[in-house]
Amino acid sequence: MSSDVLLKVKNLNTYFKTENGLLQAVDQVTFQVRKGELLGIVGESGCGKSITSLSIMGLTAKNCVVEADSIAFENKELTTLSDKERRDLRGGDMAMIFQEPLTSLNPLFTIGYQLEEAIRCHNKISRSQASELAVAILEKVGIARAHEILHEYPNSLSGGMRQRIMIAMALVNDPSLLIADEPTTALDVTIQAQILQLIRNLMREFGTAVMFITHDLGVVAEIADRVMVMYAGQIVEEADVYDLFAHPYHPYTSGLMGSTIQVQQEKQVLQTIPGTVPSLTKMPKGCRFAPRCPYAAEACRVTMPELEELPDGRRIRCLRWKEKTHNG
Repeated sequence: MSSDVLLKVKNLNTYFKTENGLLQAVDQVTFQVRKGELLGIVGESGCGKSITSLSIMGLTAKNCVVEADSIAFENKELTTLSDKERRDLRGGDMAMIFQEPLTSLNPLFTIGYQLEEAIRCHNKISRSQASELAVAILEKVGIARAHEILHEYPNSLSGGMRQRIMIAMALVNDPSLLIADEPTTALDVTIQAQILQLIRNLMREFGTAVMFITHDLGVVAEIADRVMVMYAGQIVEEADVYDLFAHPYHPYTSGLMGSTIQVQQEKQVLQTIPGTVPSLTKMPKGCRFAPRCPYAAEACRVTMPELEELPDGRRIRCLRWKEKTHNG
């Protein structure tokens, strides 16, 4: 593994156990995250973004089966670690922020207790020392009255405050990789901007790499270094953020961008992508986007395209991407 690669995932597959057998939610996903970069992962709900991250973290439900040729993190092969070794890794070298903090923060315990427990799980220090670290990290994420907040319960705090606390909890043990799963979706625009700025600042200070999962292309354009687009459990396109927004190759990427409001334009017609993401029980035979794609030909409906890597490093899963880009 290259010295600047922090996480390398090869052929990740995740299945749900059902009465009708296994249903595949993640299909042959291969990617890497470099040290100190922010990888944006985008796509509609149901495209496999969150289950990919949960599979890497080892946080899938009991009815999930996760298989991979390799999930290598800091030269450790995660697929061979014991449950205890995975637990030690989570919250330490790898941490995660979830979309809704109330599902992650225990309403029965104070913020201070939960932060201190997260610290003491990975460090052999006293509770008073853990309390000092908790105050310091709360101040780092921009929370005033940090000493007082330690004695508060999650339900008494605002959504933006809870999300800052979740970021503090994720960063308190100085992880190398932070996975943020739609961390700003439930917040108003002003608080969302503050949280995004906070994540950027903390990345610079701590050197943490971030996997940022979202359906919001505006957020990705603002903070990502590289973007990975997922559809129906597969990667369909990946490129540098500037290249992707300047020249989207995959019809699905183009569709997502066309359905996004451009603030600088006074008059615009928002496009829509017809149809919906296919059900796990009814995946198309060929290209999974073909039933919704304006460029689809007969070959697209019968042949599954491979994920092709281009000389500039972009990856694209489309049989007709050359025709699309040449024809605008």
